[in-house]
Amino acid sequence: MKNRRKWRRWIKAIDNTIYMPIRIYTPIFKGYIQILEKNPSMRKPFHFHEWILHNHSNTILLTMRKIADKDPRSHSVRRLLGDVLHNNKSLTLRSYMHRCPKNFKDTHLNFWRSVCGDHDFIPKGIVQRDLNEIKKLTEKARKAVNQTIAHISKDRKYRTFEFDSIYADIEKTLQIFQKYSVLLRCPEDNSIEAVITHDWRKIFKIKWI
Repeated sequence: MKNRRKWRRWIKAIDNTIYMPIRIYTPIFKGYIQILEKNPSMRKPFHFHEWILHNHSNTILLTMRKIADKDPRSHSVRRLLGDVLHNNKSLTLRSYMHRCPKNFKDTHLNFWRSVCGDHDFIPKGIVQRDLNEIKKLTEKARKAVNQTIAHISKDRKYRTFEFDSIYADIEKTLQIFQKYSVLLRCPEDNSIEAVITHDWRKIFKIKWI
């Protein structure tokens, strides 16, 4: 029970500090790009837009690095899965079903079976596979951050990343993260884009200078 409580705290922290910001930034950034595409006169000079693009690219690359962070002082998906791997027998079918609403027992049992098969606790092989996938998805971005943002490496190489490609990789890590969120019966949000309830475009409808 001690491990499960700890993992639920970690999941909440990871969701709030890593995934929630990117859920908010993504639809705003895409909307900003649409504004530029529809208004060619706004594009020149490009210095301001270049600054925004640079900051946003750094933000999403840093998000990938946070997902894969190994620092014991931090919360990350990589550390979460690593801890589950070493304490896999703490994540049991019994504990999972105990937190499920009675009216949906069959649905939740089917989900457990789809992930863990007939096992009474999550198999190490399943967790190791997910951990390897997290490492694979984040490796390029993690190296880029270490060489160009977090540190100034002498042998750093200039790398380009397509935003859509990084978004896709972040979403894949989110799907893995949400699997464990469901197994630990935490509230889940499997969307990489939040619904923005206020009109963030309002700043473009007023005169700046």
